[in-house]
Amino acid sequence: MKKRLEFIDITKGIGILFVLLNHVESYQWVTFSSFFVIPIFFFCSGYTFSFNQEEKFRFITVVKKLPKLLKPYFFFSVLLLLIFNDFSLRAISGIVYSRYCLFPIGTDDIYRLFIVGNFPLWFLTCMSLCYLLYAVYLRFFKYKYIVLAVYFLASVAMSHLPILLPWSIDTAPLLTIFMILGREVKERNLLAKKWFLLMCVIVYISALRITDGVNVSVREYGSSLSLYLVVGFAGCMILTNLALLLEKSKACRIPLVLLGRHSLTIFCMEIPFIVLGKDIAHRMAAFYPIFEHTSVVSILQFMCALIGGFVLSWLLNKNRMVKQIVF
Repeated sequence: MKKRLEFIDITKGIGILFVLLNHVESYQWVTFSSFFVIPIFFFCSGYTFSFNQEEKFRFITVVKKLPKLLKPYFFFSVLLLLIFNDFSLRAISGIVYSRYCLFPIGTDDIYRLFIVGNFPLWFLTCMSLCYLLYAVYLRFFKYKYIVLAVYFLASVAMSHLPILLPWSIDTAPLLTIFMILGREVKERNLLAKKWFLLMCVIVYISALRITDGVNVSVREYGSSLSLYLVVGFAGCMILTNLALLLEKSKACRIPLVLLGRHSLTIFCMEIPFIVLGKDIAHRMAAFYPIFEHTSVVSILQFMCALIGGFVLSWLLNKNRMVKQIVF
């Protein structure tokens, strides 16, 4: 069990590195990760969710997990309001609605709602809904293929809506499928089947040329939702297999496990540290012209978000009372 948890932590650790790299100035470095950078966290949640089919399923099993997502959502939301000193109606509405913008990207006015560096927080409310949908899947496990079909068709139907729905209602069914796939991979022991990994690598490499326009947080699936699902799953398989490989190296295992265990705070608080990194680069450029280069700025942003988020997470987890309040 310990080994399994460690490779899942390593997977999350790698995942959070890609999340940060996707939000710095030179995000083009990692456009190849667009398909799996978010699904991997849902995939891992499904893989680690324990449920014995022989026992009667109770929704309370899932409901108990919700505070672990919603408490940090509201805590970090308030913290970011204070950091950016913005208590406007739009900022408050963004927290309640929990979406980056009201209208799809490409609309003349998308009407941004997450305006205080809190746009990564959509992940927490979305995952809360995904756990509830996952509970429905487990409750009606005998009809799992019907439930899967309903989730997929609902995702397709809602992808054409003129607005982005609150709490990612329109993308939650699709991301729940990634949780279900994580569970299936565990049940079928697919991580041990190298031929399956080879197929995933072929699929993912074939799709690299169409990574533009992929951002599930604002309901952008690239050329098609079906392709996003298939290629995203392939990416999750590749990343988890990479984690299994890195688990054998102590030099890689220890730091990545730590990052994985602190990934939630790093994810939630990355934006103010990224802004700080850009500000430091701007100030340093007055003395050292090299800091004017986008690549240097991006490295500084990445390091600030990584180190700052990790230290903040360590501090929040150090005190038992604070930990109970936040997490």
